[in-house]
Amino acid sequence: MAAFEETLTDTSTDWAPWHVVPADRKWVRNVAVASLLVETLRELNPQIPEPEENIQGTAVR
Repeated sequence: MAAFEETLTDTSTDWAPWHVVPADRKWVRNVAVASLLVETLRELNPQIPEPEENIQGTAVR
């Protein structure tokens, strides 16, 4: 157990954190993973790029 905790502590960084997710109940695991994913995507703030006008090879119908 100590080696496990030491490994997580030594390898988890702000850029690439480790998360311990409980897996004794599938629905709890799924909620935990979904919550981490939503939180990470909100922090990233992904944006859909604006469309380019008059791209060669495309036709507007």
